[in-house]
Amino acid sequence: MIDSALTFLRPKASYYLGLVLGVLALVATLSQPEHYFLVASGNLLPAATIILGSLAQVLLIILASYYLVSQRKKDPWAWPGAKSQA
Repeated sequence: MIDSALTFLRPKASYYLGLVLGVLALVATLSQPEHYFLVASGNLLPAATIILGSLAQVLLIILASYYLVSQRKKDPWAWPGAKSQA
């Protein structure tokens, strides 16, 4: 909910928080042995839910990282140690 509210108030901060939350969610999912047993059991719906959810988290991490890096490349002031243009 905080990240959703930040989207309207501070969009740039929302990207950073969304990236952190995406990594935490992926780590929490991959660290659960029950999820591996569900996938290995052959139950299609639970396995698909876990696999698609993990892929969505990976996609979120990739796209948010790409966006943040591309924004830093456009703004030379965003890089640490950047020289002033004035």
